[in-house]
Amino acid sequence: MFDWMMRSDGSRAIYLMRMVVLTLAGAVFVVSLLNGVFPNAPNPDLPTDPAAMLFGVVVFAPIVETLIMWAMISGFDRVLKEDRQVIFATALIWAALHSLSAWIWGPVVFWPWLLFCVTFMTWRKRSEIEGILMAIALHMLHNSVPTLLAISAGPAATG
Repeated sequence: MFDWMMRSDGSRAIYLMRMVVLTLAGAVFVVSLLNGVFPNAPNPDLPTDPAAMLFGVVVFAPIVETLIMWAMISGFDRVLKEDRQVIFATALIWAALHSLSAWIWGPVVFWPWLLFCVTFMTWRKRSEIEGILMAIALHMLHNSVPTLLAISAGPAATG
């Protein structure tokens, strides 16, 4: 059913659209569950200026974080035997790092990070740069939805 996730021989656009739906669906599910159990959990500190938020969350963070992810995966590839171990370890570290801003953010980003890693690992079969670019694109698409929703909701939602 999901074998397409590990194939890099199809359309990049269709792959990204499918993956962004999966990343968002998982994140929305987890955030809804956690907000129901912990309604007063702290939110991550994000820029309140819409332009700064858009640039920081949708452009800058996906590029920088994906390049760091690439380095992490390259390191884990040397010590872990299976791709799924590399993917899980990398996503777990990213969840922990995001939890430093607000603990609730870690569980919310774990699923998207699994899929960012799967995307990189899948598309690097064609080339390392293609893996990086596809992971950046997915990360940007994923981050754009909640960022644009927060910006459109106004200052109360962004800070």
